[in-house]
Amino acid sequence: LEVGMIYTIYPLILTFSGLVGAHFSDLYGRKRTLVIGGLLVGSSSVLLALSVNWVVACGALFFRAISLFYSPAEITAIAESINETKKATGYGVYSTVIKVAALPGPLLGGIIYQGLGTIGIRILFLTLGLVDCFKAVFYYLFLTETLENRKMCLNLMEAIQEAYKGLKTSVSLLFSRKLRSLVLFIFLYYV
Repeated sequence: LEVGMIYTIYPLILTFSGLVGAHFSDLYGRKRTLVIGGLLVGSSSVLLALSVNWVVACGALFFRAISLFYSPAEITAIAESINETKKATGYGVYSTVIKVAALPGPLLGGIIYQGLGTIGIRILFLTLGLVDCFKAVFYYLFLTETLENRKMCLNLMEAIQEAYKGLKTSVSLLFSRKLRSLVLFIFLYYV
């Protein structure tokens, strides 16, 4: 039951963090969102590696779901970096790279777990954290911001207000006339 609850809560957090992250990306820029999100996701992997029990691991996992708020910024940065007539090809390449990179993961994880036990899994999470942080640094150094005149500072109260605005904006867009049929079809497909 507990595992089922964790696997229900995690995608629920991902859903809301993505809606908020999309709004933040529009407001504060793609590059800043990607860098901050990448560093937070990397930190969450390190926390998972250092977890001393399942409660801490669940907390780190939920922190990871919140940290993945940057996902819409990544997809949007790709869309804004690709020639208008090649967008579908660009998304196809992006999707393929992710799937090919993820392909050996379960087998590699099983082999490492069989050989090293939980120490091996901890090493994998540490490695993942370093890779995520490296990706954030890479974005910082090489990614060009595609949005001009974005807001520069953010305090905690402003972040909470913007998160609420982002959810409202995203929900209204979700039910907009242009997206309604597509969203309904995708929802029914996955249910």
